Amino acid sequence: MKSTNVWPNSRGKIKVATLHAVNTEESLKDESQTNQLDILSELPANPVIVDLGMGTGQFLIDLALELKKHCVLVGVSASPNEIKRHTCDYAGIHIVKGKLPHDESVTELLEQRQGTVDKVFDTYGPATYANNPLHSLIYAAILLKSGGKFSAMTSTENNALMTVFGDEVIREKIKSFFKWHLGIDLHFEFSAIRSELSPGKIFTDLLVTFTKGEKQLNAASYLALCRLADCEVGAAQVIKPSWYKYHASASNFFSIDMRTYKPFEKLEDEHGLQPG
Repeated sequence: MKSTNVWPNSRGKIKVATLHAVNTEESLKDESQTNQLDILSELPANPVIVDLGMGTGQFLIDLALELKKHCVLVGVSASPNEIKRHTCDYAGIHIVKGKLPHDESVTELLEQRQGTVDKVFDTYGPATYANNPLHSLIYAAILLKSGGKFSAMTSTENNALMTVFGDEVIREKIKSFFKWHLGIDLHFEFSAIRSELSPGKIFTDLLVTFTKGEKQLNAASYLALCRLADCEVGAAQVIKPSWYKYHASASNFFSIDMRTYKPFEKLEDEHGLQPG
């Protein structure tokens, strides 16, 4: 499954709409049966939309065209050399350079936009490549306003055991954490996708979605929630080295590692006793 092709970062609205809808191998083989997410549904006037891992920016450019610029569009990029900068500038897209989940620039965005965003999208972005993808989900939850929606398509090893969010047991722990501490019902669904790295092939990846509840979340609690997730769900640990490595530039490197989440173990003293 390894590839030397360039990671596909120029997905427009149509590709994103297909990736963020649940499909089967059969529905993808017949375009008339292929499901697509209605990205522009249930949007208020002048919506705020954030794309985490914006790639070239084509998705947001398409949205700006359809919404006639009556919107606030924000793209987060850890590889800004790939951005169609002039077109994004013309479309009025706000660009944040930084890598989730904890770079200074993305933390500043969280402080500025907390509780104001209508929709957050992540298409093989930080919810796939971040050192701790779970933290990026918490980040998105804080960005959203009550009733706001999040959708992320994330990588797998083409099976339910090897994902960036662990196996079924780990995913249930993540869902419980979100319900208990964030008041959010988190959904994991496997969906068929047309591979852009192996054209003509259909694989299975993991769609992660949720709608923000009424519970107030703020940027000041972000790190505390991340630490709590590390304790209750566990810190992200690689269980299989990356099946794909992508050098966006000399200074930007991305890898897609299948992960599990394990709580930190207490240190033992020289007599083999754990501190009380």
